[in-house]
Amino acid sequence: MKLQLLIPQFNETDEVMRPMLDSIRTQQGVDLKNDIEVLIGNDGSEVKLSEELLGSFPFSIRYMYFDHYGLPGTRGRLFDMATADYVMFCDADDMFLTNLALYTILAYADKGFDALVIDFMEEVIDRKTGRSMFFPHKKDSTFVHGKVYRRQFLLDNGIVWHPDVKCHEDSGYNCLALKVAKDVKYCQIPLYLWKWREGSICRKDPLYVPKTYTRMIYSNGWLVKDFLDRGMVDQARYYTAVLVYGTYYMLNKPIWLDPMNVKYRYETEKCFQEYYRKHRALFLSVDPKVRNHVIAGTKRRVLKEGVLLEKFTFDEWIRHIESLE
Repeated sequence: MKLQLLIPQFNETDEVMRPMLDSIRTQQGVDLKNDIEVLIGNDGSEVKLSEELLGSFPFSIRYMYFDHYGLPGTRGRLFDMATADYVMFCDADDMFLTNLALYTILAYADKGFDALVIDFMEEVIDRKTGRSMFFPHKKDSTFVHGKVYRRQFLLDNGIVWHPDVKCHEDSGYNCLALKVAKDVKYCQIPLYLWKWREGSICRKDPLYVPKTYTRMIYSNGWLVKDFLDRGMVDQARYYTAVLVYGTYYMLNKPIWLDPMNVKYRYETEKCFQEYYRKHRALFLSVDPKVRNHVIAGTKRRVLKEGVLLEKFTFDEWIRHIESLE
């Protein structure tokens, strides 16, 4: 088996899952029967996919039931079941963007790689018109979408989904894998669509980031620990700087300065305080050139998101963090 698609399923129904499976059915230039297999893991949900749906496709689908472990835990269990040369983690409510997506992926696989990063498209809904809009993600290392890994590479390097990192888990996983990989290929043709789904909490809740940013800090902490355990100190320093400056600029955004969200800001800053105390020496040892690179990149990103850069300085904020009780 050349490629297995690993898909967690929790509350996604047949109707939600069908576009993904239909987009696999329509793939051209691929031996679906012999080269492709879909592994779906039910994460302890009472919402089960029907035998009628699962039996209606010209490729192998294995549907497995697990105890409830959450998204990263289910991805990890699916990976443990995988046997193919390459694996791709997909979401149940997404789909492939073109009918040559798997042909393109297997063409890269024929040449070999540890990791393949594919450009993908994100669908959002214009609230005024109800029409879909599509935004490209290029050379992304944050989201699980559009990543394919050689299975033996992941095994040999002990790259795993931490089951206790319940949110923002894919950014840590991908950053680790892509830094450890010796052979990373990039496909600039968008092949995967991160579909809009009204019921998706991370897309519909405007306070999703403030509510879950503590988990982002926690995920980064695991990433830094992984790098240190591997003796990759420079990478640990870099991602510590990414988290510190990313949090500073994030908390300058209007949504965080809104008095209505003071609870989320306090919880985030207390969580960051613990992180900063633990990693302060590592952060202060970052090379000035690397520090400036991180700052410049973070500014470019958050300026597009409406950040208020002059509300408080970085040094003022760090003093505030250190004095929190």
